[in-house]
Amino acid sequence: MSAIPDSTLANPDQRIADLERQLAESEAQKAAVAEVLSVINSSTGDLKAVFNAILDKAHVLCSAAYGGLMVPPDLAEVAGQPFKPGPQNRLNDLIQGEPLLHILDEGDGSACNAT
Repeated sequence: MSAIPDSTLANPDQRIADLERQLAESEAQKAAVAEVLSVINSSTGDLKAVFNAILDKAHVLCSAAYGGLMVPPDLAEVAGQPFKPGPQNRLNDLIQGEPLLHILDEGDGSACNAT
């Protein structure tokens, strides 16, 4: 059994207040993630709406008056394009219904598995 630090016993009301604040922050973060996931789910490829939702939630969670999200133009162009692996791409195996994809990393012999 571990001992309770003296600082916790010295001011239990402060400890309770700290825990309540942490719980409220955690609940706010969970709600923000759920809202962003909802936007992603309904966006049908509209990345601007997704990034705006992420930025809005970041403002709220950080109590920020303003902020921005910067994406390098090359990345923004690639991210805006639909991804469809070709027939030689191993990810196509998953799309076609394979339950497992095992790709060996030729550099160090490790493997990447997806299910």
